[in-house]
Amino acid sequence: MDESEDSSISFSRGYPRLSGLWIIFLLFISFSLVFGFFLGLLTPYISLSWINLLGYAGSMGCLIWVVFVWKKKEEGAFRFAFSRPRGADLLIVALMTLASGILLDAFSGWMPPAPEWFERLYASMMQMDLPSFITVTFLAAFLEEMLCRGIILDGLLKNMSPAKAIFWSSFFFALMHLNPWQAIPGFLVGLLMGWLYWKSGSLWLPVWMHFINNGLAYALTWYTGNDSASFKDLMPGGSVYLLVCIASVCIFLLSFKMLSEKKHLSHETFRK
Repeated sequence: MDESEDSSISFSRGYPRLSGLWIIFLLFISFSLVFGFFLGLLTPYISLSWINLLGYAGSMGCLIWVVFVWKKKEEGAFRFAFSRPRGADLLIVALMTLASGILLDAFSGWMPPAPEWFERLYASMMQMDLPSFITVTFLAAFLEEMLCRGIILDGLLKNMSPAKAIFWSSFFFALMHLNPWQAIPGFLVGLLMGWLYWKSGSLWLPVWMHFINNGLAYALTWYTGNDSASFKDLMPGGSVYLLVCIASVCIFLLSFKMLSEKKHLSHETFRK
């Protein structure tokens, strides 16, 4: 097979293309507004946490279904990549997620704080109860990864280089959270999860990273009682926090190196 023929196989029939991301984003906003309006009518009868869960599950579920059908129509055949990961890889990704979470938390401390009205809005959505826990950890991990990596990144990888595809899918991931004060950390986490999907050809590793990342944030809020708390608040002093950050850098680099060198983690899925 010559080079031109290989190129036509690698970068053809992929959906979405870059221009299609804006349509998906508009659909995301539209579904969110529709579900938010109608479920808002139930406010006198059920708690805000359950409304958030139903609204998030409904809007994301409808969006994924519409884009999935569209993707199958454009590509001819498509299914989500859920090949089972190895236990050792899950452990490595867990350590990488913890390390990156501590480092991104330190980075966020350098960013300007969100205004008070936004903090109140976020706190109202982040209740310490069962429906909020399900929404933040399980639903967000599965639904956002199915959309951003399983559909969007999968399509972009068939239309452009891996670096560009991971960049733009991460940009979309940060944009859809509608939180300017968390856009950069969200984008950086998105890069990691996109890289895991590209390397493994499976959604399980990015879903696992997403679950742990959100679970840590939820646990930190629950433990401190402060939705703006950071890992630094758990440390007895600045010197200890500095050592933890240095250790996190080492753990992250080692984890990244170990995953990069594993032969069974291959992006050849997107070249076939």
